[in-house]
Amino acid sequence: MSNRSWRTAIWCVAAVVTPAAIWAIALPWPADSDLGFVLPVPVLAVMALSGAGILLLAGGQSSAGLRATMAILGLTLLGYPCLLAMSAASRGGPLVAGAAFAGHLIPLTMVSVTPVLAVSVVTARSHRGWIAAILLVTAVTTVVDITGVRVLIVLASVVRMSGFVLPIAATWPLVRNTAADMRRRAIVCGMASVVPVLMLGLTGCAVAIAGLTWGPPGSDRPG
Repeated sequence: MSNRSWRTAIWCVAAVVTPAAIWAIALPWPADSDLGFVLPVPVLAVMALSGAGILLLAGGQSSAGLRATMAILGLTLLGYPCLLAMSAASRGGPLVAGAAFAGHLIPLTMVSVTPVLAVSVVTARSHRGWIAAILLVTAVTTVVDITGVRVLIVLASVVRMSGFVLPIAATWPLVRNTAADMRRRAIVCGMASVVPVLMLGLTGCAVAIAGLTWGPPGSDRPG
């Protein structure tokens, strides 16, 4: 497919998936819904809008590899809040509930891995060691979560969130002796894992400070 065809296809996907995400996030939550892995609706909305924006940007990339990694990141940020919201609304049956119960493992891993892959595409240099480090952090923190020990779970959460700096750390040693334009693009790719997390964290703090409810209007359970 030509670049124009890929761009059209990605933008069409964004045009279809974004309204679906808005619909899912706006679903009311029943009183007996399990909110164990659900984030406040404003955070879900910011996450979905971030995914839609990344998808639109992906359509404008000339590099096939960069376009693919950005599209994967965008779809991840769009799909994840949909799963959480549909699970909280008791929609979608066991499949959606099971995917939501998996927690933040796959989405958070993808948010960290895809920027590293994008940096690899931009610099044409291997980042296998850094990808292995991200997967190792994910594996260790997941095992710790399974133990159920509260102190260890808190520490694992801190380590997991700190893992978002790994793409940035992976970028610096591999942009040396590169052209200025390539260096700028690689740094932007490396920052891609931190910006969504900062946006979501700040939105979550704003929700908590403002005392807003977690659920959408019409929910039996505000959270």
